[in-house]
Amino acid sequence: MTTTIATASAMVSWMVLETIHGNHPDMVGICTSALCGLVGITPAARYVTHVGAFMIGILCSLVSFIYITFIKPHLKYDDPLDAFGCHDVSGIISSILVGFFATAKVNSNIHENGLFYGGGWHLLGIQLGGTLFTIVFVAIMTWGVRN
Repeated sequence: MTTTIATASAMVSWMVLETIHGNHPDMVGICTSALCGLVGITPAARYVTHVGAFMIGILCSLVSFIYITFIKPHLKYDDPLDAFGCHDVSGIISSILVGFFATAKVNSNIHENGLFYGGGWHLLGIQLGGTLFTIVFVAIMTWGVRN
């Protein structure tokens, strides 16, 4: 259920953002936003409520839309399918959002809740650290493979 909710909320929010930006929603945006929602819920699916899934879908869609629409054109790199803007940006945002929305109500195997469920800053810090480590690790490995 969380996968469906995150995907749907990402799609609807992307269509609203396209309309606000002066464009008509199209299939490219709908497919991109669906992927943003799917990528966004992947790290959190077993740990968040339906409300958490809804918010993760919206936030991943929002940040990816801003990146793809406003930041990517200035960077001038070739990514016609918006693979980075969709997968990487939504993945980074969602891995951090687990620290906000995770709750033991959904999965009793976790020992502390996210920030929005009274768990304090510890889980969010772990998620931030893990995300930062992954970014640095991937950058180093990519540099190593290219050189």
